[in-house]
Amino acid sequence: MNAVDIAPWPFCEPFCDGIAYGEGPRWHGGRLWFTDGLAGRVYSADENGLLAVEAEVERASGLGWLGDGTLVVSALFAAKIYRVDVPTAARCTWWSTTPPRKPCYEVNQPGGSCRPGSTCPVRDRPNSKRKTPA
Repeated sequence: MNAVDIAPWPFCEPFCDGIAYGEGPRWHGGRLWFTDGLAGRVYSADENGLLAVEAEVERASGLGWLGDGTLVVSALFAAKIYRVDVPTAARCTWWSTTPPRKPCYEVNQPGGSCRPGSTCPVRDRPNSKRKTPA
């Protein structure tokens, strides 16, 4: 197979830099939020690309928000989901999340594709650090 030269897109330029491995971008509250699993951080960026470290979560992967606006972050290979208090970055104790069907989130197991039985709905219990199957 021959290599194909692809011309760079003339209208593309970096939005922000200094990221080891960014993934899971979400627009929330007027900012672009994403995780950097290799750096163990959750970032948000304003429209100019100025980064803010919102939380430090080892192997941060998927992210989303509960109905009350609380940030939740899954940890790659740890089978944990952290509820993150953004102002203080306090964590309590999942994997990749899908948008919630109130009052549940769905989490899946590592490995790429979803398999029957590989997702588990999880109900948020606001007064508990523990998540229980729905």
